[in-house]
Amino acid sequence: MKDTSQYTPLGLWLSEQCRQRREQQKDLARALGVSPGFLSSLIHGHKQWPAALVERLLRHYAVSAETGSWIRAASLVSGTDLRLSLTGMVRRDRERLLADLLALSVPIERLRRELPHD
Repeated sequence: MKDTSQYTPLGLWLSEQCRQRREQQKDLARALGVSPGFLSSLIHGHKQWPAALVERLLRHYAVSAETGSWIRAASLVSGTDLRLSLTGMVRRDRERLLADLLALSVPIERLRRELPHD
């Protein structure tokens, strides 16, 4: 059994999908048009998910609209180098952006419990 303790929430969901479908990670990588190493980097949060790849993932698994929304949101926070520059923003805009980001943030453990299962 794989150690999934270092997986991102999206990586956990992908691992479960592969397990349920008896699909190996290398086969998923091939279906998505990426190398197994690149997919592994995404699953572990070492790289940011490209938007086009997220869309290919949604088509590959033919997920519900609700799950698709969750996957898109999870992909945005899966990379380790997510950085924002607030330089040059007026205070009102900074506060609005930070409030929006705070509203989007969900603790990892809650995401782990709420992983959608199509």
